[in-house]
Amino acid sequence: MSRLMTRCLTGAASVAAFLASASVSLASEADLVLPEGLTTTPILGTTTGTLLLLGMVVCLLGGAFGLLMCMQLKNLPVHRSMREISELIYETVRLIS
Repeated sequence: MSRLMTRCLTGAASVAAFLASASVSLASEADLVLPEGLTTTPILGTTTGTLLLLGMVVCLLGGAFGLLMCMQLKNLPVHRSMREISELIYETVRLIS
């Protein structure tokens, strides 16, 4: 059996299992009960909503920093022999998949 056929059968089995399990569960996110005082409970001198917002800001700043570093690394000069090895690896992987 070819690798492609195996992947297709595995994917089809995963989708079938997901669809079968989805019909069994009847609860939704709207049925979740939130604890009392979720946004008013003081933690470290501030509310939990403020802490969640601060966490989101930190995540966005981290993502921006990662993109900036990626762009700077991408624009660095590369040695000719390293470029040849990189292209060889890329072509090999592209042919395999």
